[in-house]
Amino acid sequence: MKRALAALFLALLPAPLRARADAPSAQTPPPPRAARPELSKEDQAMLREMALLERVELLLNLELFEPKNSDGRAAEAVRPP
Repeated sequence: MKRALAALFLALLPAPLRARADAPSAQTPPPPRAARPELSKEDQAMLREMALLERVELLLNLELFEPKNSDGRAAEAVRPP
């Protein structure tokens, strides 16, 4: 009985190794991405300005720049939606 189990174990042991060898390698490089066309200088400048405006808006949303009342407390800011 022990010999039969040992033989069965030895017969089934290489099966996962063979299946793993047949599987595609996880280290294959991904397909190359499509090359993006170069932007003109005007487009690059516009993108920089848009990024700057977005950062400024994020800073303003932090509510660090609330107007102060005459008594030194922050006034309720009314922002457009």
